[in-house]
Amino acid sequence: MPKVHLPDGRLTRRLQKRCLAPRTCVACGKTYGHNHGGKNYRTYCSRRCYEREAYRRPFPIRVFCCPGCGTRLETIDRRRTFCSRACRGKYWRKRMQVRQVYGISLERYNEIMRAAEGKCAICGRISDRLTLDHCHDSLHIRGALCTQCNTGLGMFRDNVAFLLSAVDYLEANRKVARLA
Repeated sequence: MPKVHLPDGRLTRRLQKRCLAPRTCVACGKTYGHNHGGKNYRTYCSRRCYEREAYRRPFPIRVFCCPGCGTRLETIDRRRTFCSRACRGKYWRKRMQVRQVYGISLERYNEIMRAAEGKCAICGRISDRLTLDHCHDSLHIRGALCTQCNTGLGMFRDNVAFLLSAVDYLEANRKVARLA
């Protein structure tokens, strides 16, 4: 902060008190004359005291959840974001797979899966292994399906005419089975 001077060159009283008042160093207890204006010298008499005290300060413990597996972790390392290298690799592989196959972000993928609430959009069964169904031509995402329903749509090549003729076939054979 620049020093503000009065017209005759003197410091204003407020700045004079703040800059020239004797202070006590937090690290060594020595009294020193004035604030040199630097950030490090506000509570320390010298850079040496500041650096020595900085090593004594405890590091804050950061609590976070691993994005890959959801494990709750406590650490002093600010750069750490995953619980292990394996978890980090798994997370980034999944992220890249979702981006390449479906063309969406991992956050959007997780949002769609949460909205499905573990139920298949076709048969309604609850499954812990839902897959994202999408149109292979336009990459339009249709919903979350169980493995069997998704495979069934794939076998019919996503063709509505094939599916309708399969329904007609099943209905015709159901009537014959009842008569027999």
